[in-house]
Amino acid sequence: MNVTAASSSSSSASPVQPPEKKRRVEEVSEVNTRDVEWDLYQLQHEIQRKDPSVPGKLSKLFPQINDPISLWRIANLCETARAVETAFLVYQKALDIAPNNPTILSSAIRFYFAQHAVSKATECSKNLYNSMLQIVSENKGSIEPDAVCLLGLALHMKGEYQEALKIVSSHLKQFPTNPTLLQLNQRITVDLGILRDSFSSIGCLDDPNDAFSDNSGSSST
Repeated sequence: MNVTAASSSSSSASPVQPPEKKRRVEEVSEVNTRDVEWDLYQLQHEIQRKDPSVPGKLSKLFPQINDPISLWRIANLCETARAVETAFLVYQKALDIAPNNPTILSSAIRFYFAQHAVSKATECSKNLYNSMLQIVSENKGSIEPDAVCLLGLALHMKGEYQEALKIVSSHLKQFPTNPTLLQLNQRITVDLGILRDSFSSIGCLDDPNDAFSDNSGSSST
């Protein structure tokens, strides 16, 4: 065998390349829970440091998440970071996935109230109230006073005084010493009385609530 020829032939051939390392490809329907926990932990600290990049990071993170509780936590961070527009979107997504979750509903209601989105707050309050009634009927317990207060307050702020009074006063029989319910009941009663007096003074016999219904265009959205 001609060693020189073999060597020459070997040197003229293209060098053997190592096999390319195959990149691991995963079909990800939603971000791993552990990764989300870490992201939220990091974002919490960045908010405390007043990092201006946080709102942008939150807006990029939430579309990847499909767990309603993780979305609820992101919405809370959005509120803290004053990313109001993103918070609206996150709460909506969380409620689309879990429309009757009491934790998410309660938080969303308070957020909507703070943003003067009374119609959204009322809708969530009704869902919370109905879901709590269902839980009560299934477990033979009693409804949480907070759910009653939130619905009563939402209806009151929307101008549906009679409906608000009906809800609150009916549950006062269950919670006769609850200070929040008592105060809300008194507030609605006073406001409804003032409204009725005003309508009587101008000779209007229609239902006072009609003047403050959604059809009048005066309610917040």
